[in-house]
Amino acid sequence: MVRRDASGVTEMALENSVRQGRELLVWCDAVCDQASFECWRGARLRWTRRTARILSEQFDAETVEEFLRANTTSGAAWERLQRADLRAMENAIELLVLLGSTLRG
Repeated sequence: MVRRDASGVTEMALENSVRQGRELLVWCDAVCDQASFECWRGARLRWTRRTARILSEQFDAETVEEFLRANTTSGAAWERLQRADLRAMENAIELLVLLGSTLRG
């Protein structure tokens, strides 16, 4: 799972990703129409890519793929997709917290 010893920078970057992910969850609760959902979804995609890069510096490809799968949803009406995205992000954040704890040992 972990490719090498964690640096403090990597741990801090992972903690920032968790914090930013939680902020996105709060924002998701405020989404009230398709336009704001699309805006939120774009921010979520940027967060996902940034977090995957952070993970790839410290963890093997399988772990990065696990994060990406945890944070993936399939198409539906935006209201149902919003709920599915919310659950997927919650799962992805739980995984980040777990991975962060492996870095701290």
